[in-house]
Amino acid sequence: MPSPTEELQHLVDVIAASVAIVEQKKNRSGKGKQFRVVAHNELFLRMLGKNKPRSVTLKTCLLDSLTSTSVSQIFNTYLPQVFTTLEPIEIEQTFELTSKSPWWRLFLNPMENMPNQPQRVMIIGIHMSDKQELQNEINNASTRFSSVIDAAFDGIITMDDKQRIQLFNHASENIFGYSANEIIGKSITKLMQKKFRSSHSNYIKQFADSDIQSRDMLSRVMIMAVKKDKSEFPVEITISKISINGKIEFTAIIRDISNRIAFIEKLQHQVNTDNLTGLYNRNYFDTQIKDIYHQYKRFGHSFCVLMLDLDKFKVVNDTYGHLIGDKVLQEFAKKAQEVLREVDLLVRFGGEEFIALLPNTQLEAAKDVANRIRNCISQQMVLSQNHEPVTFTVSIGVAEIATDDDTESIVKRADEGLYRAKKSGRNRVSD
Repeated sequence: MPSPTEELQHLVDVIAASVAIVEQKKNRSGKGKQFRVVAHNELFLRMLGKNKPRSVTLKTCLLDSLTSTSVSQIFNTYLPQVFTTLEPIEIEQTFELTSKSPWWRLFLNPMENMPNQPQRVMIIGIHMSDKQELQNEINNASTRFSSVIDAAFDGIITMDDKQRIQLFNHASENIFGYSANEIIGKSITKLMQKKFRSSHSNYIKQFADSDIQSRDMLSRVMIMAVKKDKSEFPVEITISKISINGKIEFTAIIRDISNRIAFIEKLQHQVNTDNLTGLYNRNYFDTQIKDIYHQYKRFGHSFCVLMLDLDKFKVVNDTYGHLIGDKVLQEFAKKAQEVLREVDLLVRFGGEEFIALLPNTQLEAAKDVANRIRNCISQQMVLSQNHEPVTFTVSIGVAEIATDDDTESIVKRADEGLYRAKKSGRNRVSD
């Protein structure tokens, strides 16, 4: 069975720091104190610049014999205080060794006194160079983190549990127009539309109390944000939360999507617009008539469809060329729109054929609109390349939604009315 001293030695051997345990005893003269080493590890010897095996150094068990005079003075200054007051002491000290003078942090801690055992003090040494290297690594990591944050394309904003801004990266400054110094400490609601500010606290509380840690990029939310100059713009936001010392902090990643929205709107306009006349095209009409039809089914609001076709348009193209034919189409679109209301929709259906959607309109009113378009168009003309006047007329079919109609059948009935108008001599309106 190991002795108590051997057990103590085994204890200090497994500690990953410089450790020695000492007892206080009177010197031979009886006038002073000496400190006997009970146990120590190899790291303690290295701290003192000793390379002797521990089996040798243990035979010389006085602390003074392990240290230089200058180091002995350090221990002889502080150890008596610890033995007297039984209060720990912490000091930072350099040991002047032969090749270098490293800094150490020394902890002198009184140990709990066991029965029939003299008072002991544990000496622990922490190499300050290691700590400094660790601090340098922390500083370098912090610098890298700050560089990554400031180099990010997206705005990155962190908030505390009171919604006060704690971090505002360079991209956020560019997006919102505030400097970090201006906005840090202010409420995040300063960057929101007023109508959302009152409800934001509840949203944040619900998110903080939920099991959700973050919302990924696929669930980003688009909202309108507010710049320093009070202008509003669309942004995408994803938010996450972390707990720091028991308090929730939030990180928002923000992307200005103004250019993307403008590009999408441009694409939608190109997809839904006829390039020649500037009118909407058949694709757009299909979506709009479905919406109008749903309103009719829900609220009973009647609507009408006009099918319009330029008379003998092929003759215009064959006689004057497609350039003049295009001018005729553009002039027709312009004049017909002048007759219609803003809520009405005029669409180029294809070739020289057009279709109009008249919401909240009954048959007789729609026929009146059709006749006004017909009369207006019959008075128009464009000039040919030889400055000859080119006149044109339009035939129009009219249909009002019926209880047994769907979106296709009402268009079909308007087309049948157009056929009758054409057959009866053109430049006519028929239902």
